[in-house]
Amino acid sequence: MAAASAAAALFFSSFFQNPRGLLDAGRAIGHYFVQAGNPGFHAHPWYYYFQTLAYSKSAGGPVWSEAFLLFLAAAGGIAAFGHDAGKDGSSRFLRFILFFTVITAAVYSLVPYKTPWNVLPFYFGLVVLAGNGVGLLLRISRFKLVKIFILAALIPGFVNLAGQAYRADFTAPSDPANPYVYAQTSPDFLKLVAAVEKIAAASPEKRNLLVKVIAPPGETWPLPWYLRQFGRVGYWTSAKAAGAIGDAAVVIASAGNVESVATELGDGYTSNFYGLRPEVVLALFVRRDLQ
Repeated sequence: MAAASAAAALFFSSFFQNPRGLLDAGRAIGHYFVQAGNPGFHAHPWYYYFQTLAYSKSAGGPVWSEAFLLFLAAAGGIAAFGHDAGKDGSSRFLRFILFFTVITAAVYSLVPYKTPWNVLPFYFGLVVLAGNGVGLLLRISRFKLVKIFILAALIPGFVNLAGQAYRADFTAPSDPANPYVYAQTSPDFLKLVAAVEKIAAASPEKRNLLVKVIAPPGETWPLPWYLRQFGRVGYWTSAKAAGAIGDAAVVIASAGNVESVATELGDGYTSNFYGLRPEVVLALFVRRDLQ
């Protein structure tokens, strides 16, 4: 508990640079309790996580399946109740992992609010149990030749998991056919960031040029992260709230604010559109003298 508390204090306070972060972390709990009971777009059936792990396929996309992992985890869970835990081994830790995994999976499955990354709290338990499942298959084999045969039979499963991991991380990290892609940031968004960087490089003010973002909170992230090196960036939910915006070198607006921002800026700015997430776009307005 001391180690966990120390780690939480370090990270939530940004290494003590933002002490209020500790209070905000506690206050966020109430928000997530409300969100869990009012999932809206994020409402999914109780079996969503296991369906995603066992078998997923969208139209025209490849099959994604970790049924191999689930099979080994089930074998490892059963083995946790056995007396043979390997040389000098104890099954008590494995039973702890089993009950932790089952209870955590049940709780997360019963909460209506679901996103793919919420599988992680119990996924690592499945991985440990799967490792125990492999150990069980090898322990019950008396002959070396049988052990070799079992390992040979398991290799295609491991290769398949490795291939899916590579596909998810490198070839299809934002492809809607990837079941772990969910409200993902579009690759097009990086073009917007690159455009702002290019404008800053050509500006006398460099990264100290004035940037105004007119968008609701849900349509700004991850802009604050990518613009963190810029010294003068402001965020407002509407053009009216931002006041005069014609003094900004760059204005970034959500689709709902484009018309009012364009009217306010007039002909002194050019605009381009970039994707932020599926069905969410941002408009980049740039002062003409910076083109």
